[in-house]
Amino acid sequence: GHHGVITDWQGRIGELLHHHDERLEAMYAAAAGGVTALEASVVVFNFDRFSPHEIRFAVAETLAHLEHLAAAGRLERYEKDAYIAYRAR
Repeated sequence: GHHGVITDWQGRIGELLHHHDERLEAMYAAAAGGVTALEASVVVFNFDRFSPHEIRFAVAETLAHLEHLAAAGRLERYEKDAYIAYRAR
């Protein structure tokens, strides 16, 4: 899998939840003025070190976070130049 055996799984779950919360807040901040998923992903991720395959994963992760924030009522979905975009409510 991903490194060695996890012995402190409760601690690892806490780390993952913390990382998820940090990533959500980064996405929320990136979307404040209105962005597409691609625009937000460029702000949050360092594409310089990514392969094209990893860029697609980053954009997909960004879209999932933006949709989560929209479903939670924190972001508004709207149309921007024929694309779906997100902005803070």
